[in-house]
Amino acid sequence: QVCRRVGFASGGEPIYQDRAVDFGVAGPTWGSSNWNPLVADFDHDERPALWLGLAMTGSSAALAKTLTGCNDPSQTMTSVDVLWLNQGSGKPMAAYGAPKAKCADVAVVAQSMLDIDDDGDLDIIQVRPGCAWPGGVVRVLRNDLSKAGPVVRVRLIGPSGNPHGIGAVLKASVGGQVQRQYVYGNRGIGSTSTRTKHFGLGKHKKID
Repeated sequence: QVCRRVGFASGGEPIYQDRAVDFGVAGPTWGSSNWNPLVADFDHDERPALWLGLAMTGSSAALAKTLTGCNDPSQTMTSVDVLWLNQGSGKPMAAYGAPKAKCADVAVVAQSMLDIDDDGDLDIIQVRPGCAWPGGVVRVLRNDLSKAGPVVRVRLIGPSGNPHGIGAVLKASVGGQVQRQYVYGNRGIGSTSTRTKHFGLGKHKKID
């Protein structure tokens, strides 16, 4: 689901509407078990992109067998993680498949973002305990996307009780558009990501 706020109820509570179909992210995830979405500007174009780790993809019957433990654990199902790049201007996001993985169990896909090769962009590390039966697998997915421009990296230094600035919201105006980054302590099971925040500048040279 991709939920957008569309208004407020009479009591002041926000009302959200699922817009996953409009954004083009619903179709590739039907019939799949998906985990821990990662949102970041992977190609430095000033727009957030979406990465989704898929534990497995198959028919409804095959997934039901797996969930009830009635499948043969040596019979794996293919999963293809998906990267959606934000096209802007209200266009559907463009989907790109990542290298395939084989899974025999609906298990956690723990994944984290960090600049593992120190080249200025965000890479992804995954741990898939239910894949590569009978054990698990670790995958390192290096970001080799073409970049739309430079990037500014920001890391907070907080007080002794909160040295990483957990809970902070960073805002940067780039070309008159405001980007927001949130500093989290955790983003799902086994999925703590780097606390260095990346602001893609696109065609611009610096933050306003």
